[in-house]
Amino acid sequence: MSVCLLEFSLAHIRCCKGFSVIHCNDLFVMEGLVWKLTKSNWVLHAEVRRAMQSVKREHFVSKEDALLAYDDRPLPIGHGQTISAPHVHALALEVARETLARETTSPLRPTVDAWILDVGSGSGYLTGAFAALLKEMNIKGHVVGIERCKPLADQSKENLANAGCAALLRSGAISIHCRSAFSYTSDHLFDFIHVGAAANELPQNLVGLLRDGGRLLLPIGPNDEGGVQEMSLVTKQGSSVEIKGLLQVRYVPLVEDAQ
Repeated sequence: MSVCLLEFSLAHIRCCKGFSVIHCNDLFVMEGLVWKLTKSNWVLHAEVRRAMQSVKREHFVSKEDALLAYDDRPLPIGHGQTISAPHVHALALEVARETLARETTSPLRPTVDAWILDVGSGSGYLTGAFAALLKEMNIKGHVVGIERCKPLADQSKENLANAGCAALLRSGAISIHCRSAFSYTSDHLFDFIHVGAAANELPQNLVGLLRDGGRLLLPIGPNDEGGVQEMSLVTKQGSSVEIKGLLQVRYVPLVEDAQ
């Protein structure tokens, strides 16, 4: 998906008469939710559709919210945090797909595995979906989730195992760490970084973790209660970065300390 196609899709979604939150409780299957996201132009490619369908969202919400797992809405996951609405996950996966398709075929890229970083990985859903996307694209790679809340990081490993990702955890294709976004360091540069919390300004340490040509997707803006942020696509080219606003969102704040 090109950036132009992404922008067209977002514009179509905003302007679509009668567009509203998608409800799929009557279907109670991930396939039904993904089908509706496809019809609403959030899911554009087969690899993203199959990745989302293969990771069942019910494993990543509380038992009390299981009946709401297939609504297109954010849900609380404890410790003051939420799992994002599925259409936002679809956006992240579409941007990751485009980035990986471009980066892994570039003649200038070293022959190395692809790396994805999921900052604020929460209950683990999107981390697992990124790993499923790599599989669907036939790309060898690794997905790293960092979550500042240790109980949530521990729970996300259990969630991923219950969702069928135990072998990926054992092999290191998926790894979860209790770390702060602001202090995280890595021996690897990342092709794509997703941030699931709002930053007041662009975190320069995360930009420094991007491979040349890599992309960072995150909400930027006031992260006080009720604040509205811009979901921003950051592309690193050499020593410069390009920032493009995609749509308005509301996210919990990105905080520094690990719990």
